[in-house]
Amino acid sequence: MDGSKLTLHLAGARVVSLQLTLRDELLGWLVNPNIALLLGLCGALLIYLEFNTPGTIVPGALGTLMVLLAVFALDLLPIRLPLSCC
Repeated sequence: MDGSKLTLHLAGARVVSLQLTLRDELLGWLVNPNIALLLGLCGALLIYLEFNTPGTIVPGALGTLMVLLAVFALDLLPIRLPLSCC
C-alpha cells in the first residue's frame, strides 16, 4: 500500500484446486440475475394466486419464500456504480 515492491519466490510451488461446497454452488446459482428475476416473478404470481383463492396456504408460503430468495439474490449481485454522474 505504501508503494514498495515485493518479490514473490514461487519456484516449486504447487497449485491446489479447491472444490466448491454445496453452499458455494447454491449461492453461485442464486446470484445469476436471470434466476433472481424468475424467482421474484414466480413468487409474485404465487402471492397473487393466494389472494385470488384465499385459504390455500401453499402458494402464499411458497411465493413469499421465492420473493425473499429473489431479494436476497438481487442484494448479492455485483453492481459497479459509475464514478462520475452525468
